[in-house]
Amino acid sequence: MSEKSIIYCDESGNDGPHYLNRDTQFFVLAGWITPENSIVNATVALEMLRRKYSSDAPELKFKTFKKRPWLVCDTILKLGKLGLVPTYVLAEKRFCVAGKIVETFLDPYYNDRLPTKFSVDLRTKQELANTFYDRLSDDTLSSFAEAYRAPTQENLTEALTNIAHHCLESVNAEVSQLIEGSLPRLADIAAAEVAAVETWGKAMGTLNFPCLISFLMIIEELGTKKFFETARIVHDEQGPYQDAYARAFEQFRNSSDDDDRVILEGMNIPYGTLRTIQELEFQRSVDQPLVQAADLLAGSIANLSNALINGQTLREQEIRLGGLIFPPLLFPDIRLAHVVCSNQMLAKFGEVIRQTIPQDEERLLPREQEGHELHWTSTVPSGEELPLFPPCSKTPDENGKPNHSIKVDLPLFGLANSEDQLVLLLPPDKSLEATDRNERSVPLWTNSDLATEFLSEMEWDEPHVVIEFGPVRIPDLVERLRNFIQWTDIVIFNPFGENSGPCPIIQLASDLERLYKRWIRSSSSGLISTLVKNEDIDGHQIRSVLLSNGKYAAGKLPDGPTATGLSRKEAVANLLETLRTPNCDTLE
Repeated sequence: MSEKSIIYCDESGNDGPHYLNRDTQFFVLAGWITPENSIVNATVALEMLRRKYSSDAPELKFKTFKKRPWLVCDTILKLGKLGLVPTYVLAEKRFCVAGKIVETFLDPYYNDRLPTKFSVDLRTKQELANTFYDRLSDDTLSSFAEAYRAPTQENLTEALTNIAHHCLESVNAEVSQLIEGSLPRLADIAAAEVAAVETWGKAMGTLNFPCLISFLMIIEELGTKKFFETARIVHDEQGPYQDAYARAFEQFRNSSDDDDRVILEGMNIPYGTLRTIQELEFQRSVDQPLVQAADLLAGSIANLSNALINGQTLREQEIRLGGLIFPPLLFPDIRLAHVVCSNQMLAKFGEVIRQTIPQDEERLLPREQEGHELHWTSTVPSGEELPLFPPCSKTPDENGKPNHSIKVDLPLFGLANSEDQLVLLLPPDKSLEATDRNERSVPLWTNSDLATEFLSEMEWDEPHVVIEFGPVRIPDLVERLRNFIQWTDIVIFNPFGENSGPCPIIQLASDLERLYKRWIRSSSSGLISTLVKNEDIDGHQIRSVLLSNGKYAAGKLPDGPTATGLSRKEAVANLLETLRTPNCDTLE
């Protein structure tokens, strides 16, 4: 678009500060980027639509077309052919409440139990928000939302105590204790929230305000990249929030020329001074058909999202509509949409998109692979990072789920030749060329003595040594395993021993890599001291760890026996019981 464009926008799901309304679980601010030379044709098309399908109403409203998704599809396509481009911000209200808990009670500035580095650990913050979304009850989230509407020290104290209690029951003790770290500073937190409300008025306690800012930043970024030149943004009238909207726009427009645009956590779009947007104005939707078109778009997005979250089966035309409006959420090569949603909802959006793509093209989409579990890790889709703060396991086999895990303790041990290459096991008296992939394997051991014993029984022309792969050397082991993929698919643990067993080499490399990333992330964010505790108990130096499957492990330092439990206390108690057993040092 070389000429100027006007962006017409409207909202859907506006409940103000009431976040947990089951009928409107999403807030959407949507708009149409409209080239000036398309305004007349688009207006005529919309007026013809109103006269044909809604002649008794003064304007187009989504509720009129709620049960006519094919008509919404046709309208979106028709506007697209006229050169209009849809853009929107989508916020899942329940997830936003969960995220606000993280923002309010897990801010290092107000919480001495959190290291300063946690401020920039976006991945863990999103993980915690998703955990709160999954594990905290509606009542717990609602109590916080109500407290946030009236952020007094008393209200926030009650909400924090309630959240910490339920985190202890449904998340884990570590998160509960971290949240309680904000208790001494709740007066300061309340004062900061009150100051924000005094600055921006009633809009500050709603999703409307931050979503507007996100929307402005999307338009600014598109304008900065010269996709179009923005003449102005036209928003539907906003009643009590309109003054705050206008003041916010002016503040961003009048910022110093020296202000830099930065990437804020979670936005994925630059945030800062507005340079390309000339004006923000408000018009009555009844007077502006293109604002009505924005209502149609926003309502469609919110309605489909509500259907998905409620588990409704979408009809064929609803799936087609989703295929038109959801792709910008998951394929943001050109950022036309911004989403603040749970992982559950993102997966639902992705499934709708998949259903609209021909099967011969579906293979191009990223797919989740079934995950497997290491002893120190959890069952997660391949490629995802392991959680730092996984929800606690209530039972040894959480929710009765089948166990497809591969249980391996670190360190692992291998055999290397004089060139420091790992050994590839072949059948006796067979060469590499005379064997198939399924006859070859990479041997690894879970105990150095087992590896040494195996080495002593082998006769090789060149010397071999046992090498150890502890946590620090995981990347080295992963690289070595992936180099063997050209020769074999299998790793054999403790070959020819009592606990010998195979494992897919690709799976082991992937799981070990995710294990290493968890360790690095916990160190870089400063949270390693929360996950790992060292204690002196009855003369034993004991280290206990929160595992990424929600369980705990405890071990005697430096290389004594280990034990697990559903809590840190239980893991340590089980270890102490083992240590009291005669000859416990020989136990594994």
